[in-house]
Amino acid sequence: QEYTEVKVPAGTFKCIHLTVKTPDVEKAEIWANPNLAVMEGLLKQTVSQNGIDVAVELVKFAHGAE
Repeated sequence: QEYTEVKVPAGTFKCIHLTVKTPDVEKAEIWANPNLAVMEGLLKQTVSQNGIDVAVELVKFAHGAE
């Protein structure tokens, strides 16, 4: 775990970066700021499992209703 910044299509955000490994997941990285974004603060996530890599990134962000 470390405090850092992550750059995604929606912008650059201060966040917590976690790297995890479980019996079911070879490697997962999560960049999150729960005080800023919905879905537990998820800004970016990468997961490697069974030879398949999946990435999720925040592409749009706005304060309040649009």
